Amino acid sequence: MHDASEEEMTNRSASARGFFHATPDLISHFEMDTHPRGCTLAVAEAVGRQFAKATSLAMPLCHPVQITAIEFQVSFPASSRSEGNASIAVASTVRARSPVGVEMESIMAVMGYLAST
Repeated sequence: MHDASEEEMTNRSASARGFFHATPDLISHFEMDTHPRGCTLAVAEAVGRQFAKATSLAMPLCHPVQITAIEFQVSFPASSRSEGNASIAVASTVRARSPVGVEMESIMAVMGYLAST
């Protein structure tokens, strides 16, 4: 971990993207919000936010960052629905006013979202 005490506070932003691959039937449940477990994507978003906020606890040498915004974009690519496979594409954008970047927070947001779907 480097000494960030002399770094200037600036607006920081980082984005990350990931995919969850499953059967078309399961992906359809997510897309139509008809999964037996309920509104799984809303829960996934909450988990993604918590993962981003806890990045400095989970990742060695990451500075704690006061996040000002976390946004998610979720899509269901039609091109992925072939040969018995389908996917959910999740992108996150994390913003903060900080002396250090927020790249790891954005990656952790996507990881949390996908891990809980």
